[in-house]
This record gives sequence, C-alpha cells and structure tokens, in this order.
Amino acid sequence: MVKSKKQEGVYLNKLTTLGLALLTTLLISCGANDSKINTDLINNPLSGSEQESKVPKVTFTEQRFEFGTISQGEVLEHVFELTNTGDAPLLISSVYGSCGCTVVDDWTKEPIAPGEKTNFTARFNSESKEGMQTIKITVEANTLPAKSVTVMAGNVVKPNK
Repeated sequence: MVKSKKQEGVYLNKLTTLGLALLTTLLISCGANDSKINTDLINNPLSGSEQESKVPKVTFTEQRFEFGTISQGEVLEHVFELTNTGDAPLLISSVYGSCGCTVVDDWTKEPIAPGEKTNFTARFNSESKEGMQTIKITVEANTLPAKSVTVMAGNVVKPNK
C-alpha cells in the first residue's frame, strides 16, 4: 500500500500527539506527592532465614474500649496505646475508623522500635447515631497481616428534651 505525503504527515502528527500525551501523563504521575506511607511498599521478608523473618507486631493495650452510654451528638475521644511486640521496627501507614463518624489523625509517622509503645486518639462523633455502636479502629502497618484492629463500643441515646 502506497501512502501519500499527506497521509504520512497525518500519521506522524498522530504519533507525535500520542507521544506527548503519554509523556505528559508520565510526568504528572511522577510528580504526585502522597505523604501517606503505603504498606504495599514496605518490605515484609518471608524467607526461611532467621534474620529475614523478623517482622514487627502490633499489640494493643486494650482490644476493646467500652464507652458506656452517651447522648446523641456527643464527641467522644479515647487514647489507644499499642506496643511493637515484634522483632523489627514498626511503620504505621494509616489509622482509621470503620465509619466516617470516627477520625484518627495523630499516629506517629516515625519507626517504632521493638518493645516501644505509641498511642493515637480516636474521636467518635455520635451526631446521627443511635443505639449500640461498635467502631473498628484499623492500624495499617508493615506487619503480617498488614491490618490490626481494636474496637470502641457503647450505646448512643437520644437526649431528653
């Protein structure tokens, strides 16, 4: 098949445009700055050697915090403490609640050595909640498994009017 010079020019223009689009996409994605530590990028060695099998482990001081009964609309704060009971430094990438009613944003971004403790504060907003509530607080880290869970639970009642 013989192409005319005009067809070749159109083909080259399309290739150039496609190449520029791919280059732009690559440059933009490389410039993205996500300050969260991604646990997918943290190495969890699992070979048979003793040294490489050392991993951190999250152990909560309390697996469950019972907050009792509170009035709807109250904001409850609780400090959870955890210990790295593993054999390697612990890196926490995120801590979050099981619903949008619970916020955690004060966990350490620094490595936690084996045997060291750290804590974070969970804030539960009971604004639109009623009845028994069980909120899971998940810690994502370079552990096996990558997620460790603690719970805060209690009853939310409508205030007397």
